[in-house]
Formats: sequence, structure tokens, C-alpha cells
Amino acid sequence: GTTAQIDSYADCIEAGNPVLETNPPICRNGTINFTGTPAPAPALLAPDINVPFELLVDGDTRAAAPEHRQDFINTQAQWQTYWRQVHASLGTLPPLIPVDFSTSSVVAVSLGERTTTGFGLKITGITESDAGTSVNLTESTPTITCSVSQTPTNRYVIVRTAKLTQPISFRITSEKRHCP
Repeated sequence: GTTAQIDSYADCIEAGNPVLETNPPICRNGTINFTGTPAPAPALLAPDINVPFELLVDGDTRAAAPEHRQDFINTQAQWQTYWRQVHASLGTLPPLIPVDFSTSSVVAVSLGERTTTGFGLKITGITESDAGTSVNLTESTPTITCSVSQTPTNRYVIVRTAKLTQPISFRITSEKRHCP
């Protein structure tokens, strides 16, 4: 049979030739290279700005409340409600940490009740861009190498930041924690 003439990038790919992961991509047909369409350059966005945050609480309610959730708190009323819910299982409500919501925001995250110890939760960074704010969290789960006790735990972390640009999105990274 006659071999079809390869005279374009598309023909070169169709013939099953190797493609180099370059930009623009190149398809090789023997000694001839065919160049594909270059990928568009990424739009230039203002770089994300790291938002400093202050840890208010890194705690454990050892109870069912709060459920696994992430909260962005921007008013005193929301803050009081959240504080009550988080500490609902305690006999006495700890004093509300003062936050000036005219200049600050609060981000609160919780793992929800887990049946053993060894779970971790931390806010690893908060970044702002024109598109809003990203809160990066890491939730860690103990592996078989960790000695955990059969105690209910519910890790929660509350941080204060300067006023945040909305919308707020949460990016959660799950990791397995290996113990020595």
C-alpha cells in the first residue's frame, strides 16, 4: 500500500509519531519536525499576596461540635454564634476573644469529631488576589505507625487576619501523618 503523505502537524500526530512536550509542541516524522499551535501564554495576574494571620485558638473540643467545616467570620454576631457553637460541649463558655471586625476577619476551621487522637489540622497560608482570598489548610490523618488513643477528638483552629477580600475559598490538602 502507499504511505499517506505527511505534510502537517495533524497528519504527523495521526500517523502516531512522537510529540515533544514543548511550547509550541513538535511532532517528529523521521527527520522532519512539524510544529503545532503554541499554547496561550498565561494571563498576567497580580501575584497572590500572602496575608499574615494570628492564631487565636488551636484547640480540641473533644466533642461532636463543631462539625467538619470551614467558616469565614466577618461580623461580631457571626463570631458570637460560632464561639457558642464551638464550645457548646463545655460546661462554661470561655470568654469571647475580642476581635475588631471593622479592621479584621476571622477564619475558623474544624475537623469534626474523630474517634481517636492523632488527627491534625492547620492553616498553612492565606493568600489574596484580585479574585478573592484562598485559605490553605492541611488536614492530617494518623497512619498505622501512630499510637493513638480511643478518645474522641475534634481539632479546631481559629485565626485572625486583616479584613479579607471576598469571595473566600478553602483549599484543603489531606495528608497521612507518619509517626516515628
